[in-house]
Amino acid sequence: MLSNLNHLGVNVIRMAAGILCFSGMAACFLWSVIIGLDRVERVNERLPVDKQFEALWWGPMKRLRFEAEYVRLFPDRGLRRKERLLFLLGMVFLASLVICAASLF
Repeated sequence: MLSNLNHLGVNVIRMAAGILCFSGMAACFLWSVIIGLDRVERVNERLPVDKQFEALWWGPMKRLRFEAEYVRLFPDRGLRRKERLLFLLGMVFLASLVICAASLF
């Protein structure tokens, strides 16, 4: 009986950790997307109207052109570093979530 209660307590802790990991993952990914949208706005502010980037249909060539323009206009690359760091942190939270969820089964 006592071992069943102990096992239940461990599962509750794992589920709580999983919920925290999911929340951290969602927050980091959403924050990364918001920073990415801010990067596009900042680049568009400095470009002529005919060369501005639209929000839809991002293929590899458009992405490369955007990154080149961003580096040209913002050589310090501060927002890009922040965006990538948050994405990496979100991936760490995702891996932690998978570990928590896998241990429940």
